[in-house]
Amino acid sequence: MTLFIFVGDMLVMAFMVGVAIWFGTSGTSESALAAARIPLEDEDRGDAVSVSSARSAAASASQTRGDRHDG
Repeated sequence: MTLFIFVGDMLVMAFMVGVAIWFGTSGTSESALAAARIPLEDEDRGDAVSVSSARSAAASASQTRGDRHDG
């Protein structure tokens, strides 16, 4: 019985590794980056400003004024 469970686990593990390799090798790096970004860009809050967009707006404004922030 232990051998049966062990062999079954090895088959499942081989299948999962095969699927991971298949997904990793099919497609381009651009599509993989776009798929990885989906959870970060799935919120539509309307007129609310996110923290990252506020930071990028502040950074671009300080660059246009010539301010320099190291940190």
